[in-house]
Amino acid sequence: MTRRIPLLLLCLLLLTSNVYAAPGDILFTDDFNNRNHVNQNQTTAVVDVINGEVLLPKVSAAGGMAARDNVIVVQNGNNVQVYQDSGSDYQYQSNYYAPNTLALAMRQQSVDHFRLDENGTGHYMSYTGSGYVSVPALVLSGLESMISITWLEDRLVGLDILQRQIRQFAIAENGWVELPSIQTDIENPIQVLAVGQSIAVLDEQGGINIYGFMDQIHASPVMALNRSNLAVIASDADDRILALGNTQAESINLSSQMTSVIVNEPSADLQDLTEISPGRFLIRDSSQIKEYAYTGSGNQWVPTGRKITATGKTSKYLSPRQYVSTNINLPYPLRGIQLVPTHIRPPGTSIDYYLSIDGGPWEPAESSIKRADEFQNVRIRANLTTSNGTSPRIQRVQILDRSMSIDDFIVTAMVRNPGNILPTSDAVTVIGGYRFDFEVVAPGADEVYVQFSDGSPELKLTAIGNDRFAGNYYFAYDTPIGSMFDVTIRAVELVGETQEILTLPNHFTIEDNIFESAMIFTIK
Repeated sequence: MTRRIPLLLLCLLLLTSNVYAAPGDILFTDDFNNRNHVNQNQTTAVVDVINGEVLLPKVSAAGGMAARDNVIVVQNGNNVQVYQDSGSDYQYQSNYYAPNTLALAMRQQSVDHFRLDENGTGHYMSYTGSGYVSVPALVLSGLESMISITWLEDRLVGLDILQRQIRQFAIAENGWVELPSIQTDIENPIQVLAVGQSIAVLDEQGGINIYGFMDQIHASPVMALNRSNLAVIASDADDRILALGNTQAESINLSSQMTSVIVNEPSADLQDLTEISPGRFLIRDSSQIKEYAYTGSGNQWVPTGRKITATGKTSKYLSPRQYVSTNINLPYPLRGIQLVPTHIRPPGTSIDYYLSIDGGPWEPAESSIKRADEFQNVRIRANLTTSNGTSPRIQRVQILDRSMSIDDFIVTAMVRNPGNILPTSDAVTVIGGYRFDFEVVAPGADEVYVQFSDGSPELKLTAIGNDRFAGNYYFAYDTPIGSMFDVTIRAVELVGETQEILTLPNHFTIEDNIFESAMIFTIK
């Protein structure tokens, strides 16, 4: 029979709660097909409920350049370069050091621009006539989950990909003032864009959702267009969106929802586009930026021959980021649990898991976590990182009951087997004087001891992993044939100093022994 110390307390708990703890039971599972267990205030990774996974935020190539009138700013490596339209070409004017630039957006009715970096800090850059300087009073922090920005009249608008919100900011006398945000239901949004008096949001599936505004009050989405294989959108008119794919650009008329291909570059790797003025826009590929202009006839948009040399701004993942669960109330109090994640970790990526017990500090969750006192509330945290162009992905997290138990006693091998089918959990016959090997499966145990009822002392087993403990034994060479012996297993949990005992009566029967075999041999 099985007993736990203190036994009385355990029996009372089971009888009163009608919930029976079973070591190894799955207590909690999240497959990430919803956000019910996601702490959205602390999570900075993306929870993709369409594909059921947690991953790093992916930033598209959009936002690496911006233009207004005759001034163009381009992110190129660790610098933002400033070019001016001379009439016949774009002439380099100046640059400023801006590592980790994520997005640029030119202010409407101005050549000032806003620069967002990967650390979640925004910088208002004021144009001096020959270059740009940062305005200290207009540094904006707390934008860690924002990846795309645009200007709508005099409001800075940003896309928060984790909260799936459109956030708005206005410049006041003493700095920025945040206006009410707009909640969207768009999964995996990647870009936000001002189109006339509306806001367009592009998602990874190629959906373009148009939101209307009236005096800073959000109206429901005006329409939703679906375009596959889109990377970037821009606008050169109040009712037109320019949509860029890998090899072509389309013009989408919002009133008629009619589309037409305006640029086709089959051999190119198109990455970004931005408007300069109505009828003129720039397209960026992996090595240069080219200007296109409308000819005034049909859908004819042609290169003007004016170019800017710049390295491509490729898509990337933001790192490090974290996933944090809400508080998880387990089905019953217990003293031991284990986090079992299912994930994909490509080379150059990492995921580190942590658990918080009853609101306590975060602890590494590489193995089971035990407590002297029972607990019932748990939180999960995972830190995700990458050093290359791919992301680790968490597909499932489970919490298992790691309370101590004795699950099995298995005889695995015998030096001389009188006919047992091994390995086996059943009672066996043995030959006295010959060694046999065995294992005990005891989840949650720190130490396991075994004692046979032939009067021998208790044996301490060796932990071999996966909740298994191994040992070997032999009965005396002259043990009488037909004798039967019990085996008693004692599992010990050092935290809390608890133990569990299991006795298997008459588990071993002596079928023969070396002494009798030797006597027969001598007589012969």
